[in-house]
Amino acid sequence: MAPKSRAVATPPSSPAPSPATSTTPAFKVANLYDGNTVKQTIDDAIVKYFMESQLLVEDHFISNTKIAMGTFACILALIAQFYPLPFPQNKDILIVCAGGYFVIMGILQYISSFQQKDYILITKKTDKNQPLKIATSLPRFDDMMTIRLEQGTSESSVQRSVSSWLDSTGVLHEDKLARDLEDLRKKLTTKTN
Repeated sequence: MAPKSRAVATPPSSPAPSPATSTTPAFKVANLYDGNTVKQTIDDAIVKYFMESQLLVEDHFISNTKIAMGTFACILALIAQFYPLPFPQNKDILIVCAGGYFVIMGILQYISSFQQKDYILITKKTDKNQPLKIATSLPRFDDMMTIRLEQGTSESSVQRSVSSWLDSTGVLHEDKLARDLEDLRKKLTTKTN
């Protein structure tokens, strides 16, 4: 005997909100207890603030250099792996490729450690100003985030709890963050002048 099928009442669907009336926040942290996610969300908002409201242009030179060097290192690795001669005959090629790979990785490590550091944004030089470098840090198991701006030899920083920008549901209040960034930028401008 076949089981009887029951009709299940479904609630009427509500129309989807239009994009103009959508209440979805621009930045929302999925997990407030994950420090990396919190830092990355705030970093993205900081970059958005400086790129859109301050009309600064990001300098991609360091990133492009790292990509080009990484590509060249991969080409060296492919040559070492697939060179058509058998092992004893391709010994010189293997030494050159392995040595080149080692040198390139050393240069990339130097760039990451001493040039790029912990900057989340490096802007292009404007007519009258040096490039603006923005760095952030959020220590593990801590809620105090440090935002540091550097321009030329001047430096300005602020340290705040991430709870001053995020509410208990994980929504980032960009207006509060923008106020702190504007104050920080003004402080840097007075040091520069």
